Amino acid sequence: MALGQLGLNPVLRRVGPRPLAVALLCGLSACAVRARGVVESREGVAHLRTVEGQALRLIAVGPASGIGSLDGAWVEVAGERVFGTLRVGWWTVTEGPHGFPAYVGVLQPLGAQLVIADRASGATLVLDRTTTAALWPERGRLAVIEGYIDGPHQLHATWSYVIPGDVPRQ
Repeated sequence: MALGQLGLNPVLRRVGPRPLAVALLCGLSACAVRARGVVESREGVAHLRTVEGQALRLIAVGPASGIGSLDGAWVEVAGERVFGTLRVGWWTVTEGPHGFPAYVGVLQPLGAQLVIADRASGATLVLDRTTTAALWPERGRLAVIEGYIDGPHQLHATWSYVIPGDVPRQ
């Protein structure tokens, strides 16, 4: 459809097509958003089902690239939204797929134990022996640990997931 058919000829004669194009592009720019919801992965495409019921397509690159693999987890994301798409800049898991609290951080060795510095709360938590043995080869990688606090800074894991791909170590 030509711009003349839209009734924009008088506007184009006064200001020209270039300022109108710039105005349209500025109207389509992204806005910052923070959202909560459940990650749903369908046919290789990740969506965030928000608490309001909206489904936002997730585009995650760089440090946020692992969010698409967290199907069923409750997450909090921050990024830029354009129409029905959300470009994720930061994320954390608030609740794992089994209903327990979830903690996200890099697995760090501390003597013969593994610790995780939760990115949401900043707390350093020591993992139980079973989880430490299972995740020891993955130290230095970003992981999501679902579980409960069993003692002072002791995290008993019920489910764990190491984020796949080339996730930068934090």
